[in-house]
Amino acid sequence: MGTLFKKFFDFGESSPADGYIKVFPGDVYSDAKGYGFTFDKDSGGKSMTSISSDKGIYSGIFSDFCMGSANDVPINFEIKVPHSGTYDVKIYIGGSLRECDISVLSQWRRFMLKRKIAAGECAEYEFTVNVCDVHRKDEERFIDRSIRISVLGQNPLINAIEIVENPSAPTVYIGGDSTVTDQTATYPYNPQSTYCGWGQMLGKYLKKGIAVSNHAQSGLTTEEFMGIHWAVVKERIKKGDFLFLQFGHNDQKIKELDAFGGYTKNLKYYIDYAKSVGAKPVLCTPINRIIFEEDGSLRDLLGEYGMAVRSLAKAENIPCIDLLGKTTDYFVKQGDERAWKYFWGDGVSRDYTHTNDIGGDVIARFVVQEILRNNTEGIREFVREDIISVEEPPSLDPSKRRKPSREGLKPVEDIGLVNIPKFGDINGLDNENKIKELAARGILDGSGDNSFAPDGLLSGKSAVYWAVRAAGIKCGFEDCGKYGFAGPITAGDEPVTRAELAVLLVNSYNHRAPDRAIVGNIDCYDDRGDIPPELSDYVRAANELGVLKGESKTKYSPKSTFTRKDAADIFYKLINIK
Repeated sequence: MGTLFKKFFDFGESSPADGYIKVFPGDVYSDAKGYGFTFDKDSGGKSMTSISSDKGIYSGIFSDFCMGSANDVPINFEIKVPHSGTYDVKIYIGGSLRECDISVLSQWRRFMLKRKIAAGECAEYEFTVNVCDVHRKDEERFIDRSIRISVLGQNPLINAIEIVENPSAPTVYIGGDSTVTDQTATYPYNPQSTYCGWGQMLGKYLKKGIAVSNHAQSGLTTEEFMGIHWAVVKERIKKGDFLFLQFGHNDQKIKELDAFGGYTKNLKYYIDYAKSVGAKPVLCTPINRIIFEEDGSLRDLLGEYGMAVRSLAKAENIPCIDLLGKTTDYFVKQGDERAWKYFWGDGVSRDYTHTNDIGGDVIARFVVQEILRNNTEGIREFVREDIISVEEPPSLDPSKRRKPSREGLKPVEDIGLVNIPKFGDINGLDNENKIKELAARGILDGSGDNSFAPDGLLSGKSAVYWAVRAAGIKCGFEDCGKYGFAGPITAGDEPVTRAELAVLLVNSYNHRAPDRAIVGNIDCYDDRGDIPPELSDYVRAANELGVLKGESKTKYSPKSTFTRKDAADIFYKLINIK
């Protein structure tokens, strides 16, 4: 093995410490340099936070620092690394006259630390990250060669960062669905209205020396994970690593993936492969949904899948983390009204299936509690036992229990998407579940009379609304125009063209992405001359993102229009781009 990668960064304006690279407030990331700040965007497309330098009250590393200007927008710092693998990170924060209450995140918004740092206090924190390629549905493989560190919270600052390659560190690979995946965020940050899978909180409760690589994704079944997502894991998983699996929410919608049939068969395949390379499989029962019955219990929609997981884990003599049982007990004690604290909601809409940052954090603690209970060798010694307790909710007086709201629950047969609008004209469509998920997230508008009008053409007005809502902005249909997503196009009642939709897709992506979409090459399209000049860069960027490529390898068809059904596929792809 060659020389291990190692780089140290000293933030601020003063001379760098010996062996450190100086990082000034204006050092924006570039591939040529290999490090620098990246920025999140507000609704106007401008940077929401500026970076400044300030003097510390101590010498050495804590003598100065870089600080963000906003408490609810992260400082993002990216470091280019030579290859995928595991890297130890040490971050220095402190020496300021201001109190800091911050979270440190890595990679795809994975939480590594939450801590209050008193005025004058100096803190050092160490953790291990895994840099790994990402596969998303219907997209090419994303080759990842960067470590991304973010600091979010009150007075976010960084004094120094040290990166040292650690190839011997074990990795926890995770497969699962939307309740486990690394969810994105919009800023200004609100933990209540930010989706979060428990996999992106797990690293917060593990010590330096073990890394998390989360390959869960929204909508996945045990069958779909076996494709492009599993390919990345299969290439890398090795002796001493772990494979955590939590599926069920989407499998139960597929006849062939019944609990003791295709579902169990697929889980056993993953278990057998992990064992064959010396890795340790761990099965998780799916978390429960908060659909309350009138007697205060939770509706049992996943019971058979929980039984199947427990049965298989026992037969294979491997650990089982019973999240179905843990979440059921916990949220029943919370009751219908208090349980909403842990699931996504924006004050208008709410979700019965997907946790927010508060809920994802609680479930991650359940996971590590179960690791200790199972005495799982190879990972138990890395659990940060001092911070994993979950406060038990006080008991509810049955006489004061609020009757569960039935609003948005029908039809309950739409398992996992119980709070969706009732579109009566999408049954049997090949993308029915995608439309339901987009509707559940509040992205799509209906067409009146409980219909979606899948064969109707997507209008400019509706396309603007979808793009704004896909960016995570909660607004009414009539207000979405004020965010400027339409750019140079006129968004009216006329059908939106492919070139015009490219504008909305790129602006929506740029709103929620750390880096703006790259303007690529479209020389392969013979009809590129038909693209209006003012829309050309948007088409190039949408094509490069892969969210809206040409109708064929040689034809872009910029003036073509979309049915609402086909447009739903495009927006589903958009929200799953990382």
